[in-house]
Amino acid sequence: MKRQSNAIVASFFILAIIGLSVFSGCINGDINITSEPKVVDSDGDGIQDVYDKCPFIYGPISNDGCPVEDLDTPDLDTPPPTTTVAPTTQPPTTTSPPTSPPASTLPPTTAPPTPLPSLKNSDWPMRGYDIEATGYTQSSGIVVQATQWTYPLLNYVSSVPSVGYGNVYVGDVDGNFYCMDQTTGGLKWTYKARDQIISTPALYKGKVYFGSYDRYVYCLDAVTGDLVWKYRTGDAVYSSAFVYRDKAYIGSWDGKMYCFDAGTGEVIWDFDTGALILSSPSYSNGSVVFGNDNGNMYCLNYLDGSLIWATNIPHCTIYATPAIYEERIFITMSSRDVICLDEKTGNQLWTYTTKDIIHTSVAVHDGMVYATSFDSFIYCLDAYSGTLLWLHKTSDTASTPTISNGVVYLLESDGLVCLNATTGMAESRYPASGFKGLSAILADSLLYFTSGNTLYCLGYITN
Repeated sequence: MKRQSNAIVASFFILAIIGLSVFSGCINGDINITSEPKVVDSDGDGIQDVYDKCPFIYGPISNDGCPVEDLDTPDLDTPPPTTTVAPTTQPPTTTSPPTSPPASTLPPTTAPPTPLPSLKNSDWPMRGYDIEATGYTQSSGIVVQATQWTYPLLNYVSSVPSVGYGNVYVGDVDGNFYCMDQTTGGLKWTYKARDQIISTPALYKGKVYFGSYDRYVYCLDAVTGDLVWKYRTGDAVYSSAFVYRDKAYIGSWDGKMYCFDAGTGEVIWDFDTGALILSSPSYSNGSVVFGNDNGNMYCLNYLDGSLIWATNIPHCTIYATPAIYEERIFITMSSRDVICLDEKTGNQLWTYTTKDIIHTSVAVHDGMVYATSFDSFIYCLDAYSGTLLWLHKTSDTASTPTISNGVVYLLESDGLVCLNATTGMAESRYPASGFKGLSAILADSLLYFTSGNTLYCLGYITN
């Protein structure tokens, strides 16, 4: 009986201990007597994560815990990187319109490039004035007044100057090429070739072209004198260039007529005549016309250099530049002759024989051809028939005439004479001694020529 009573007491004691442990756990929180899940709301929007469709982004209960969509808010299905969270008040910086043009389209900070200088009708840009080498300019009629300025060159000059861009350009027999101010004669720049320059410069689109006995054809910047390009031919270059439609044409003693790209100096074509070329080319109606040392006259297609026609004048050398007027070609010969050829066929239309050899070119205008000879006369011929209209005695001259507004200008050994183009009567003279020039040229209100090693500029008053 006593053993049974002890067992009951022990059982009661054990149950008391267990009950005390459970009660203590409840108080200390070690035992969850309710077994309810823990409440988690990561974004603090009042919706448990288990019910929140956007548990990490604050949103109203009405939208299941997700933010209300906004056109300016990125797609919520792909949360943006935490380092590039876009502001809610403006679009992302990557899609915002630029506040200024891209750097490549910003206006230049410096002044725009200086436009290329342009030529005026009153300039004299090449041998014979124009591509037909007529020797006629539309400058006003003039009366010689006084020497405006002179410039002593370093050596003798056998080149006729050209005028344009406010400058005078000329070369000498030492290979010096000069650029001087047209009005004052002040030297602007020089360029040195390796041998003498007989070639008359040609001006075109801000560049100047000429040849030299060093075999090169040169193209310089007409403003700075910097070399643009040069090309070595097979022999000396005596001929003068003309430039037309971005192509430069010039002959060489190697017997070839060259056509260059005027900008790059690339040879577009060349035509071999088999004899040296002293003559300078002229242009008319798609044709390039010139002569060579064997007395042959050539007419080539200006685009590809193909031969259109050739004709031979026996027993002569052609030094001169052909002048082209109303589909007729006028050329002088060393055999004393002035010859007129048909431009289309090369057939000889008429010949006029002077009393001595001719090395100069003719000038032609208003149906009249003007030519000088070593016989000390200037001849005026009818351009259509070759009939002599008048002649004028000069003082041992051999210069190419220049025509302007009814006046023919001619250099003589004792000065400059101005003749009436219709009658041949002298209208005025500018006396001087020792003149030995190739041609007097007119530009704006001034007249230019070379004699010996001096470049002259004469002023005048307008009629």
